[in-house]
Amino acid sequence: MNNLRVMYRGLPRDMDPGRAFPAGVFLIEHESEGYMLLDTGYSQDIFRSGVRGFLYNKVTPTRVTAEDEIPAQLARDGIDVGQIRRVVLSHLHPDHIGGVKFFPESEIIMSADAYEVLGNARVRDLVFPALVPSWLAQNASVMPVQSLVQDADTGLVGHDVFGDGSLLLVRLPGHAAGQVGAYIPGRLLIATDASWGNDLLPYSAQLRLPTRLIQRDYETYKETATLVQGVADRGIPVYFSHGQYDRRELL
Repeated sequence: MNNLRVMYRGLPRDMDPGRAFPAGVFLIEHESEGYMLLDTGYSQDIFRSGVRGFLYNKVTPTRVTAEDEIPAQLARDGIDVGQIRRVVLSHLHPDHIGGVKFFPESEIIMSADAYEVLGNARVRDLVFPALVPSWLAQNASVMPVQSLVQDADTGLVGHDVFGDGSLLLVRLPGHAAGQVGAYIPGRLLIATDASWGNDLLPYSAQLRLPTRLIQRDYETYKETATLVQGVADRGIPVYFSHGQYDRRELL
């Protein structure tokens, strides 16, 4: 359980300060390209990640069982891990990359900035070597910078992953190196860790110092939050990796 008042200044007095943050994974099905995952959630390897994992769990107490891991979640929907053709890693923090080990046969997609950090991570980048499979760097597909396109309506910039305009992997910098989200034009934005929740997005400029230090670039984080708020203001549904939602199917 996290205390929001330790994380933010100026929250409404009637907002419950206690909150658990789920580690969201998003399953996308394309009519001809099959299944794609956005992120992979935690795995139990977070408890076997050495000193970094120990300290992480002290600051961010984590609960994950075998039934919480992504293969079990997919199985409950009748999907085998081998059916996942693509896995997009929004960024490389433990709660997003933890289950990537289960997808050695899938195309693993990440941004160029995330790929650069993969081999040159600093402690504050929160990339845990124990969670990075030996095959990941060699097998990763890096989003081509030269082919990024801008959505005219929202200003979001991203990679047309299927080549048909149906979904853009959009840049959401600030929180972590090379963070991306997924945008279905005019219909939905998955803004990953651009905020910890829809109700917290308006308070992005009011992070307390410890929470600010988690962000790779706080000024850029605030700019991204403003961009995402603009999308929401257009009436386009926005979802976050750690938001709490009462339905599993978003579209």
